[in-house]
Amino acid sequence: MPEDSDGPHGLDIVYVADFYGDALFAESADAKLAADKCRAVANSATWGEFRQAWPDSDFEWLEGRFESNPPDDAEFSRSDVPPVGEGFPEDPWLPDVVVDWFPEDLIEKYGGKVGFTDGGYHLTLPGKHAHEIAAELRARGNIVDESVDDIPEWISYYYGEIDPRGGRARAAQPASPLG
Repeated sequence: MPEDSDGPHGLDIVYVADFYGDALFAESADAKLAADKCRAVANSATWGEFRQAWPDSDFEWLEGRFESNPPDDAEFSRSDVPPVGEGFPEDPWLPDVVVDWFPEDLIEKYGGKVGFTDGGYHLTLPGKHAHEIAAELRARGNIVDESVDDIPEWISYYYGEIDPRGGRARAAQPASPLG
């Protein structure tokens, strides 16, 4: 948890107001990195496209999965990479990394909770207060915008499409957003 209860200053923050009823805040760079990993897997048709789209050059997490590295023109599918919890590099896991910088006083003021799962700590904040929380973070000198691409892409990859009328349209991997 942050030492300074007044919270961060000068961060570039994005958020979604409805992550299964909760709000999810993230630093923009974390949200982009997490979403870029998801996009690389979801949108690549060949191994060459996947390697080019992957946001860093570390592919150690794939070692031992294949007898040899697939050539660039080989067909690629999501099933070629290990699932969540079985080797896929999930860092940054957005509900966890937010705990490191999110202001404690706002967690308390808006009825948020820091919990613990097998993966580490995570922050839940009521979605009904997302816009108020965003306004308070802005007042503290941060850039705060609603995420229309990166966080929704990450959510879609791990949890399925979110139906704008509420609920989930199609399930993907874990059944629960936080554990």
